[in-house]
Amino acid sequence: MASETRSTTLSINSKMETCKGCGYYVQKYIHEIVHNSSTSITNLFNTKNAYRQEEIDEIRTEWAAFVSRFV
Repeated sequence: MASETRSTTLSINSKMETCKGCGYYVQKYIHEIVHNSSTSITNLFNTKNAYRQEEIDEIRTEWAAFVSRFV
């Protein structure tokens, strides 16, 4: 069962070309899971093939705002 979850998770970020981009992609996906807490996590797997650049930019901006509070 754990290997199924892992392979599903890894397939989510396969569209990203860089490790840094992959990190933002994973952050966006986790953000969606956390903010949809009323939905079963298994229902959220494989719900999206790719994020638009605007969606990745949004999570990048949120992350920068969060980190800037500590710098």
